[in-house]
Amino acid sequence: MSDPEQPLTDHAPALWYVPNLKGAPQAILRKARRIVIFVVGMTVLLAGVALLVLPGPAFIVIPIGLAILATEFVWAKRLLKDVKRRAKNLAGLNNKKDMPSQDP
Repeated sequence: MSDPEQPLTDHAPALWYVPNLKGAPQAILRKARRIVIFVVGMTVLLAGVALLVLPGPAFIVIPIGLAILATEFVWAKRLLKDVKRRAKNLAGLNNKKDMPSQDP
């Protein structure tokens, strides 16, 4: 029989064997964070889409939902960039004819 005060070594019985899990907790946390961001972002985004037909600030809520999703997902980042560009065009901020000329 083995001495109970002797530390376990690599030759310990299979019952006591614990695999090396150095990277596993970080991977699980990253995956959990991604899932939480997805659920929260989609909830806000879908609430914004619902506000298109319901009374409320849909044009504020939708970009907020996309911004939440863009923290983790590239597709959302691209979509948010496109929404910003379209909003600027709609507001007339990118039209050079509306800007004052620089000529004296």
